[in-house]
Amino acid sequence: MILAAELESPLRSGTPRTDAAIVSYEPGIVETSMQVTARSTSPDEFPWVGIFHDFHLQGRLVAPELPAADIVALLESDGLPRFSERRLASS
Repeated sequence: MILAAELESPLRSGTPRTDAAIVSYEPGIVETSMQVTARSTSPDEFPWVGIFHDFHLQGRLVAPELPAADIVALLESDGLPRFSERRLASS
């Protein structure tokens, strides 16, 4: 939000940027190869393995296609506000 405010500041020197937007994007916990590797590692080697198993068992993982599509849609959209926050809705 600070960077977005700085972009809009009348005190900013130089040509105003009209083609920049700051986006805070939180897709949630995405099912990646890292998740699979973490779940398949022994607790002796990786003490936090239980957390990754819990994410999977609780259905908290987001398919990677969902944030990918969301990001593409965001990049292809026009007229974003200087700062916007988007969270991928959990299903």
